[in-house]
Order: sequence, then C-alpha cells, then structure tokens
Amino acid sequence: MEPKSQVNKMIAEIDCFQKIKHSIEKEYPYRFNPLDAVNIDENAQSRILAELLRYKCRKKDDYLFARELINHLQDNEDFIFSENIKNIEVTVEKYRIDILIRQKKDFAIIVENKLYDAVDQPNQIDRYIDFCRNYLNFKDDSIYVIYLTPNESKIPFSSFSVENQSKFKGRFKSVSVEKDLLPILDKFEETIPKDQNLLNSGVDQYIDYLKYFMDNEKYNSEMNGKIKQELVNHLGLENLNLVEKLEKIGSYNEGIESFMSYMNNMYNDFRKDLIEHWYDQCAEKRLKFKEEYGLELKLNLETERKYVELIPNKNPDNISFRIEDDIGSVYYGIYILGKKEDQIPTKYVKDGFEMDENPKWYAWKYIKDYNEGIDLLTILVEETLSKNSD
Repeated sequence: MEPKSQVNKMIAEIDCFQKIKHSIEKEYPYRFNPLDAVNIDENAQSRILAELLRYKCRKKDDYLFARELINHLQDNEDFIFSENIKNIEVTVEKYRIDILIRQKKDFAIIVENKLYDAVDQPNQIDRYIDFCRNYLNFKDDSIYVIYLTPNESKIPFSSFSVENQSKFKGRFKSVSVEKDLLPILDKFEETIPKDQNLLNSGVDQYIDYLKYFMDNEKYNSEMNGKIKQELVNHLGLENLNLVEKLEKIGSYNEGIESFMSYMNNMYNDFRKDLIEHWYDQCAEKRLKFKEEYGLELKLNLETERKYVELIPNKNPDNISFRIEDDIGSVYYGIYILGKKEDQIPTKYVKDGFEMDENPKWYAWKYIKDYNEGIDLLTILVEETLSKNSD
C-alpha cells in the first residue's frame, strides 16, 4: 500500500473511532463538576482540604472532617495520636508547609501534599519539623507528619531522614487518595447535619472530582465497555479466535505506533517553532520597556528545556523573566540565575503563582492559552520591574 494511502487509512480509522466514542458518550448524562472547569492544582487541593479541616459543627461542637481523618489514621497500628482536638488552627502554604494543623502548644500536624507528584526537595520534611520545633516551639512528641499522595508512596529518605523516621515512628503516615482520603470523606459526609446543604453538595462534588482524578477509566467503566464492544464489531474481531484477535490488534497497534511517532515528532517541532515565534514577539514587545529597564533578550533551542528569557540590566538578585517548554509543560515566571535565597524576597511573591521549593524559580505559572504566552510574560515583567523601581 502507498504511504499516502496508509496515512489516509489511519486517519479514517481514527475518525471512525471518534464517531463511535462520541455516539456512545451521548447516551450518558453529561458530567459537570466545577472543579474540572477551574483546573485546580496542588495548592487549590490544599485549600479545599484546609477548609474542610476548619469546619466545626456547632451542633456537635466538633471538627467533623479533622475527627474522621484522625480516627481513620488511628485505625492503623503504625499511627498513634492521643491528643484531644478542641480548637485547631489550619494554615495553607504558610511557612512553606502545604497544610499545618496546630492547637496551641498541644500538637502540630504537618500535611505534605503530593497529589500531583511534585518532586521531593532535599530535607523537605526535616526542615518542616525543625521549623515546628525551633520556631513554633513544639516538642518532638507533639509533631506529626501526614504525607498525602495518589497511591500511598513512601516518604523518601532524602526528604525525611532515617534518623527522623525512627524518632517520629508512630507519628507519621503515608496517606493515599483511594485507600484513605476517599473513605474519610465518605464517613465525614455521613456525619454532616442534613441542614448543611451547601457543605453536603460541596463534599459530593469533591468526592466525584477525586474519583475521576484518580482513575477516569474506572469512573467510566460501563461506557468504556460499550466503546470496546463497538470497536470489536468494527474491526471484525467477534468471530476470530483469541490468537487471531491478538494478531489483528497487534497489526493495528504497529500502525498506530508508527503514526504516533511521526505525530509526536511534528508536535515537538511545532513547539520549538512556537518558542522561536515567542522570541520574535518578545523582541517586538520589549521595545516598550527596553530603554527603561535595559533588558537583554535570550533564546535557547538547543537543550531539552527550550526557553525565551529577559534579563534585567540592573539585576542585584540575579533573576530573569522566562517562558519555558519543559518536555511538554509550558510555564512562565521569575527564574533564578544564581542561588535561591532561603526566604523568597517579598517583591517576587506573586498571587496565583506557584511559590514552591523549586531551587531555580521564585514564582512560576502554567500557560494554558499559547496565544497569551508573551502577553503574560510582558505583564509580569512590567509589574515586577515598575513596582521595584518605585
């Protein structure tokens, strides 16, 4: 078969699959969850959990979600918590700790949120413990650690030393969404008073979001089963024996893999072209503030991380403003050309930006609309430099 005919056949099969999929999807209720629409990130997840932890039921005079969390953890023999929850304070992203639950000097619970598999920084948990010990004056036996992950990953020794894991035995626990958080939310929902309609609705939405977030294949298992059966019929597999089915699907897979290889190469080439296009746009836009700030414009297309950056002439903090493509993720922000300060300078703290432990960034944010890439970078440059020149 001619290469052009092979490509046309592959595209026709993909179009056919899309029609089958869309046809079956129409048979099911439209799934709407506001949390999907706003693209919540790790910080937003922390804020949601913090709000639930702060909720104190007046009728029962108790923190219902916090209580279910502790009760669930206490069901495991490897977690010991004997404190009495009376009046807790919950903070988010304060002291660089994702969530901190504390009660006067009674106890402090560090919650490290790794729901999006953020990279563990060296000595991260150890530093949080040191902060609770040395600055908040909690004793070691009053400090607890909860490590929240999608699938019950263990805390790496690089983040939480062997010495501390031994010292805090019984006071730290890896918690997963499916085995821990979802059952906790289910039990919490059962305890919510019936007159709390908005809270019930919100928890329902959050549970639905987490189930879909964890495994949308399982979430849509019935619908996916119908799609699979339609594909069996379309590909003529129903009357074949098992070996013949595998051979026929294997031949399709080979074609798809070859097709996807070309498509991925094209996609990466176009992303490289996009970075170059942004460089050209930046060259034009920087003229607006070139004289005032003396910005140097740089382009890098040679390494895996491709980027455009603007470097201020007067640059005591050794920073740049960068828009970067890092293996498929595109983001922009304030990049650090030198060594990161222990404390982020106030002038580089930006609302809505990630202010995490990444050693090379003060603030960064994903770009969701590529048409806005350089406009967003330009606004960040102007707002930051004009503010700092006042």
